[in-house]
Amino acid sequence: MKIIMVLCIDPNSLAQGGPAPCFMREWCYFYPTTGEVDVTRTCKDDVDDVDYSLLIAKVEEATDLTEFTDEIISCGYTGALNIEQKDGIIRAIVLHTAFQVTPMLGDLRKGLQLYGLLDIVKDHPSLCKSLFVPGEDCTPDADYILSNVAPEMSERGTSRASVESKIINYFQDFLQEIECGVKHGGGSVLMWGCMSAAGVGELHFIDGIMNSQMYCSILKEKMLPSLRALGRRALFQHDNDPKHTSKATVGFLKKNRVKVIQWPSMSSDLNPIEHLWGILKRQVEHHSPTSIQSLKEVILEEWKNIDVAKCHQLVYSMPRRLGAVIKNHGGHTKY
Repeated sequence: MKIIMVLCIDPNSLAQGGPAPCFMREWCYFYPTTGEVDVTRTCKDDVDDVDYSLLIAKVEEATDLTEFTDEIISCGYTGALNIEQKDGIIRAIVLHTAFQVTPMLGDLRKGLQLYGLLDIVKDHPSLCKSLFVPGEDCTPDADYILSNVAPEMSERGTSRASVESKIINYFQDFLQEIECGVKHGGGSVLMWGCMSAAGVGELHFIDGIMNSQMYCSILKEKMLPSLRALGRRALFQHDNDPKHTSKATVGFLKKNRVKVIQWPSMSSDLNPIEHLWGILKRQVEHHSPTSIQSLKEVILEEWKNIDVAKCHQLVYSMPRRLGAVIKNHGGHTKY
């Protein structure tokens, strides 16, 4: 009864800005959006009923299943009762418990529909999932925010659309620059770094506000040597920050024959180096620098200690990253 009441209250709570009902199984979450049980999403770990959980445990351990005949048949199983059919029997128990919950999920579906929330869940399943299913990472990082801004842009090719694109790119880079800083003990530093499947390249600490001139200087002093060391045939990837797309930067890259990946506006931040910044931050947390200078020394030490295998793994995860973005129609992904 308690579960039924909670499910009935959830839509009302959400509609009034109350706490999210983050306690559902994954398959339960998808039922309201489709009205059907996706049997491929259910497993024995989803069985919360004590009696059925015990029955599954008994079936797994049993050498003779005939003593559980009545209990197994009551779950809708119609096959042979022998050891070879254990998987099928357990599957029948799991599905039986799932279908027992569907009336309550049906009530939840009606409640969501009543408050106009069902269409939102249908249109943004990955975004809403963290409201219902525990353990989902919904950290509002820069990429997450940009993927859900969804501004109405002017017609492509117009001067107004060009200005709007520059504003969005500036906003994206502003958010990402906030994330790129490493903080410790009240101090923080901003950095520029590069990587490839062959390992990390040069690291540069940014003092002051970086403009196009400073960026070109970093590319000359840090990126080009890294490119020669890590593989001349590499493609250079950076986003659409105005410093990156300025005439000076574009001219510098063209002059030095650096091939650059074209990056569309408001695109998901798929650069694998973002994961490397996260690794670096966690490693720095193991130290206790007492000044900005000691913080920089720790960062340089940990940067050099980053395993080549990790860089290789991140770069070769790109096909999966692209597939996840396509699957979520450009929305937020686990990456």
